[in-house]
Amino acid sequence: MHIYNRTGLYLLMLILVGCANYGDVRKYANESKKVLAYKELNSVWVATDNRESRYLFGKDLKNSQKEGLQRDEIGKEILKIHTTVVQYFIIMEQLTGDYSTPVDSSFKGMTEELKNSRSYGFNVSHVNALAKISEILVNWAQKHKQHKALKEYVTSSDPHLQLVLKGMKNILRVYKGTLRNEKGRFRTLLVVKKDTAQDRIVAALINMEAERRDAVYASYNNKIVSMEKLLDKIAKGHSAIVKSYNKVNSDEARKQLDAIVKDLIKVRLIMETA
Repeated sequence: MHIYNRTGLYLLMLILVGCANYGDVRKYANESKKVLAYKELNSVWVATDNRESRYLFGKDLKNSQKEGLQRDEIGKEILKIHTTVVQYFIIMEQLTGDYSTPVDSSFKGMTEELKNSRSYGFNVSHVNALAKISEILVNWAQKHKQHKALKEYVTSSDPHLQLVLKGMKNILRVYKGTLRNEKGRFRTLLVVKKDTAQDRIVAALINMEAERRDAVYASYNNKIVSMEKLLDKIAKGHSAIVKSYNKVNSDEARKQLDAIVKDLIKVRLIMETA
């Protein structure tokens, strides 16, 4: 290790006296980027019309396809939001001294391409907060891993990150609403005549498919709920780091961050394997 790297590490250790544990901050950043890199919820939401096209027809099918085109575009925007916040945590991880993950120092953020679309819950205030996060992460990425910058990095970012995470929870509520609509549309198929043997066979097949879909819907909904919990944990973890730097109940903040890191790992693994 070069002398300046040793010096930087020593300064970092001094800075972290009275603040959140060095290892826990790194683990927190690492787990947060893993959570926010999870794309399945977005993919399932975008593909709603592909599933509905198998049983809708006429006007309902056209409406579903129109909504599908909108979700295709919005889904891309949502992934840009995730990418920006993931990049934020990658740089946080590197500012703790972990150089295992390369950072693109030319990263310019993606908010310029985001449309101000209120249809998926991420409004103009959330976009502005994301732009501020992008500005901060680009600024620090260009400062070549300055260890002592960690405190300024997290404290200057906290209010903007908290707002972005709230916006991301709004997106999850949109996912839930779309899921309820899809489930409701499919269950209209259960209202079929049972006058003939053929009708009863069709009804039985539809009921079997409904049971299968209900299990799929329940699994997807559970993953959305898990992601809501994870976003809350990430928000609380970031606040705990800021509080520890400000020496407000720093011992309590350390314990809280340690517990949050463990919860992030636990809930993420459950969500990914469900």
